[in-house]
Amino acid sequence: MDFSLIWAAATDAASSGITLSTVLNVIWCVFLVLIGINMLIIVHEFGHFIVARMCGVRCDKFYIWFDIYGWKIFKFKWGDTEYGLGVLPLGGYVKMFGQEDSPGAIKAEIERAKKAANQSTTREQVDQSHDGNITDDGTNNGGHGVTALPDDTLPVDAKDQRPIPTAEEIAQLESSLYAPDSYLAKSVPQRMAIIVAGVVMNVIFAFICGVGAFMFGMEKPACVIGGTAPGTSAWEVGLMPGDQILAIDGKPIRFHDEIVNAITGASKETSELLVRRPDGKEQTFTVTPKMQPKALYATIGLLRSQSLQLGFQGVFYSPFAQKNNEIKQLQGKETLVAINGTRITSGEQREVFEIEQINQPLTYTFERKETSGEIKTIDVTLQPVPIKTLGFRFAMGPITALREQGRQFGFQVGDVIQSVNGQVLAPTQLPGWLQTQVYSGVTEFEIKLLRNENEVVLNVPVSMSSGETHFISETTISAPELGITYTVLPVVAAKEDIAAEKVPVGGTVEQVKFLTEIPKEMKGKTSGKESKDGLLFVDETKDGSFPIRIEMITQLFPTGTKVELTVKTGDESTEFVVPIVASSDWFDTDRGWTFDVIKVFFQASSFSEAVKFGALETQKALLMVYSFLKNLTYGNATGTGRISAKGMGGPIAIVGLAYHFASNGMGLYLWLLCLLGANLAVLNILPIPVLDGGHIVFLTYEAIFRKPPNETVQVILSYIGLLLLLSLMLWVFALDLGFIKRF
Repeated sequence: MDFSLIWAAATDAASSGITLSTVLNVIWCVFLVLIGINMLIIVHEFGHFIVARMCGVRCDKFYIWFDIYGWKIFKFKWGDTEYGLGVLPLGGYVKMFGQEDSPGAIKAEIERAKKAANQSTTREQVDQSHDGNITDDGTNNGGHGVTALPDDTLPVDAKDQRPIPTAEEIAQLESSLYAPDSYLAKSVPQRMAIIVAGVVMNVIFAFICGVGAFMFGMEKPACVIGGTAPGTSAWEVGLMPGDQILAIDGKPIRFHDEIVNAITGASKETSELLVRRPDGKEQTFTVTPKMQPKALYATIGLLRSQSLQLGFQGVFYSPFAQKNNEIKQLQGKETLVAINGTRITSGEQREVFEIEQINQPLTYTFERKETSGEIKTIDVTLQPVPIKTLGFRFAMGPITALREQGRQFGFQVGDVIQSVNGQVLAPTQLPGWLQTQVYSGVTEFEIKLLRNENEVVLNVPVSMSSGETHFISETTISAPELGITYTVLPVVAAKEDIAAEKVPVGGTVEQVKFLTEIPKEMKGKTSGKESKDGLLFVDETKDGSFPIRIEMITQLFPTGTKVELTVKTGDESTEFVVPIVASSDWFDTDRGWTFDVIKVFFQASSFSEAVKFGALETQKALLMVYSFLKNLTYGNATGTGRISAKGMGGPIAIVGLAYHFASNGMGLYLWLLCLLGANLAVLNILPIPVLDGGHIVFLTYEAIFRKPPNETVQVILSYIGLLLLLSLMLWVFALDLGFIKRF
């Protein structure tokens, strides 16, 4: 049991006033994780055990957990089997008589043992006949007589130092090969049934958990779109916030996580999405999933829709969020009901309101249901959040993708925007500025841009897309009003504050170091290199993400923080130290809140319906491994692969995931066990030696050719299979422990 989780919870409870019930809930979740992970292995071994007994195989041991070094909590014997509870809580095992032995090796050992025993007997007889050095003629030669031993009494291998087996040990070897209750004495179909039984039990366990999940019911993110990542397929085809995905390639979709599985597992290059738009009309979109930079699987770029309920951490996640006595009243899970007295009914409406009032104080009204049933109202007023800069702006990069709307306006990929209505804006400032202009009544923009080194002017009539706000991704920025996405260059375009007067315009920023103590909220959560004197970012990827990352990280540090820049002009790199400054006319729409995503609760209406959905969920989980292997690709390589090998998770990741699901309800916890149980079944049946599937391959060979496979071939293949599994374990452990970066 992971007592560190319990201790952490108890410590937090003591320091932050968390109730004892919270600590007990942590203990309960840890207990569920312990039981669930162990059951995945125990039911597998029980499958082997029960079928082995049905086939007449003697099982010497059946243990829950491992009795390493003979240590066990308790044991008892029933019949021929010793049952017990070991001390190492990692599943369990069954020990069948003869299972771990190789028939060929046993036969060879029996022959060696018999010959060695015969040699020993012959030597004893010779030694007795020559005791006292008696010669053949009956006289004593005083110990100088020499007698030649027969050839068959010489050792087969003079270097063989193994002890000579006793008659009892030879009988035991023969028993393991020929005894009727030995695994090796059973027919091929019986041995195959014993091996397959473990996998079958995993499937049955997965099905039972699936049925249980739908009986309890589970709450998962809904298939409602909150936005689209710039430049992705979903963005290009025009999917909008509020759209609800009903089906993918003709298959109904209930939850958001099913979208990922349906997209990555599709057999075609494209997928058909049936979407219900906010006005109730249904429309079909054709999308093409792609591997995005730093992504673990191919996506179409859908973002989850936010609800009006605060996340567990609420506003407290953000180092730059404003702190006041009103905020301290929040406990998390409150629901936003109004802003400045205006009733708010959706996350999209909240975002629009924050854009319209971007430079004004906002009073958020939350409601929380107390244990007494009383509804408590809490008002929290937050001031405008000025954007922080390093005293200069980065250069605008070229347009990288277009919607149909952008093409109609006359934009082309490769164009570089110079100004809008005479305003020269920072790349990250442009989308928000456009939105505030639209909300203030501006309906047309004069846009000057460079196209193949020539200046082009476009007069663009715009109207705000319904509920759609701009989005900044790792490498690109979207401007929904213009139907374009573009990049940012790590080049100093212009100085905007006297603090950066020495920074050369046109210079390329190579690295940025924030010279301050790293806030605890940020430690280990950025791509920067942490040290005692600050946080360092270096433009290593050259993919356009560096300047965007720097501007976002800058918002997390207080105004006045010293920042060391390394700027390259020509062949020379120079260091400059500038302070973080707050803008006077550029504000952030994000005031620090963390809202939960929209979720839907699904529960079977009857047991028969739970069985139906449990069977379907088990079937999908069984096919998931094959889909994963089919779509596997290393890193972010393009091509047919839609999943990165860095998306794998080992035991540490699984335990963490299990704890998360256990803390969110029994239904979700059982659903995860269904998924893991089915995955374990498929992995075990893969035709890899040392796995159950490898044994099935060898037994199939024996059934076809009426003889076991060549002993040497089996050993070589088994070592290869073991090497593959050990390599896989090293890989996933390295990912879990952070030795290999996922992103």
